[in-house]
This record gives sequence, structure tokens and C-alpha cells, in this order.
Amino acid sequence: MADGPLGLLNIMAFLSAAAILFIAWQAWTARPRVSGVEERLTTLPPGDLHPAYAGALASGRINDNQIEAAVLELIRNGAIELEPDSDERSKVQVRILDPDRSSDPIEQCLLETLERRASSGLINYQSLTRLRNDWDTVRTVLRREMTGPGWINPSMVQTRLPFTLPGVLGVAFAAALMIAAVTYETGWPVLGALVVGLTGLLVLTAGSVVPQTTRDGERAAVPWRGFRSGLVQARDDAHGTLDLDLVFPYIVAMGMAASFDRYLRRASQSGYIPQWIGRRSRVQEWPEGWHTYWIALHTALAPTDPINTTAPAGSPWRRGITGGR
Repeated sequence: MADGPLGLLNIMAFLSAAAILFIAWQAWTARPRVSGVEERLTTLPPGDLHPAYAGALASGRINDNQIEAAVLELIRNGAIELEPDSDERSKVQVRILDPDRSSDPIEQCLLETLERRASSGLINYQSLTRLRNDWDTVRTVLRREMTGPGWINPSMVQTRLPFTLPGVLGVAFAAALMIAAVTYETGWPVLGALVVGLTGLLVLTAGSVVPQTTRDGERAAVPWRGFRSGLVQARDDAHGTLDLDLVFPYIVAMGMAASFDRYLRRASQSGYIPQWIGRRSRVQEWPEGWHTYWIALHTALAPTDPINTTAPAGSPWRRGITGGR
């Protein structure tokens, strides 16, 4: 049963891996898509949609990049203010100025979260680094706002189940084969364990990145994916080709902040001071320069897990996932 590469256990493993791949492929090809609609590349937002919602459409799912973009919107509209941290010169802290300034649901929820972390209206850098632990409620509000128009599937479990269930079974079967290898004192079941285990992990990964958008969401996402692709093409251009005050929160919401760092550096060297990081009169007084403090803020808030950290927008792999062209 466990002898040779084509022993019974290995044959069962190979057949299981094939079945897992078939089920996952069926689920992947059945995801909502819109055909016959071409993206129009642009470097200007195709509408006045909040960056968080636009980022969710373009990415095909909700993640923490969009909440980070909402933080920039709160800074820009004067609800909160960024300033150098009082204890660490090169770090930042957030001061709450007007908790009633915003009427957007996600920004209101985010402000409430910030208020809970604040001490005398101030959130220091150490508290900022722990903010993402409190973002479950904000993500829930964002999902609610996206499911209202029918853009995002309300059940993330339902979206991922065709991948999660066979993926977990594949990993579990691999573990059983490893036990069998020890029991029968032969290494051949390890081959089957590797095949079915890696297949299970691959399918689980696919389930973590499968778009949560509905057919209506895919349709609404087309112009925003054209915007994303246009930004990708422009990120290596000289400073001045993009209106950073307008587009950078969208860049953050779409998970592209890191890939635009060179562009930001060129902009900083040209004397640019962004509105999305605070009042220019105050920013000019920061001892380390605004780019240093932007990096500190992004480091504190940016997603670090692979599910929330997206592939470079516009890449063939990323377009294949989201349905963009």
C-alpha cells in the first residue's frame, strides 16, 4: 500500500490533488466577470467615489490599504492632524482636531477608533502601530457600505468556501500521509504528501485572493481599474505628471504606495508638499521633512500580512485575479 512511487497511498494522493484542483478551477472560472468592456487608462479619478471604496473596487476585495487611505482623507479634511512624535523625532503622532468633521460612515467609524486610542486627543507613534488591531469594526462598516450598492459579496465565507474546504482537506490528507510514512517506515508516502499538501496550500492561497466583487461590482470597477493602470504607467515619469494631492489617497487605497516611493522622493526634491499629509504651513516646520514622516505613518498603518498586501497593480497576475484587462 505504501511501497513505491505508485503505491496505493500515493495514487490516492495524486487523485485527491487532481480533484482539489478541479474544484478550485471550477470556482475560479465561475467568479463574476464582465466581458466586452475595455479599461480606459487615465491618471484622473473617473468619479468622486471615496478612495476607500474605489480601492475596494479596483482590488476586488476589502483590505487595510483602504482604511489607511481613509486616514489620509481625515488629515486632508482637517478632522485629524499629523505631527512629529514628541518622544521620537523621526516618528509621527496624530492629534484629533474635530471628531465631528466628517460625515462619511467609514471616516466616522475610524474617528471613533482613533478617539479610543487617544490620550488627551493625541495618539503617539506606539499607539499608531497598534491601530490595526482595532480595525475590525472599520472593515465591517466598509463592507456594509460596499454591499449596499451590491458591489461586494456580503459573505466572505461563501466566496472562499470552494477554495478553503478542499484546500484544508488537502493539507489534512498530507498530514495523514506523513503519519503513514512513519507508521510503515517508508518514505514513499512523503511524495504523495508533498503533492496533495502543496496543492491544498495553493488552493488556500487562491481562496485568500479571490475577488469578493459581484457582477455589478465588476462593472463598477472597470473605470477604476483603468485609473489604476494609468497610474501604474505614470509612476516612473517625472514629478508633475500626476496631481498627487488628488490621486495619492487612491494610490494608497489600491495598495500601490510602496511602488510610488520613488515618485514621492522626486516630488519632495522638487519642493512639493502634499495636502494629504497636513497643512502646508505646519508641514514646512517638520524637522525631518515630510517624506520621512509619511514613511513613518505608512510603516505604522500599512498591512504586513500577504492577504492584505496586494501585488503591484497593473501586473498581469494582478489583472488576472481582479478581472481587469
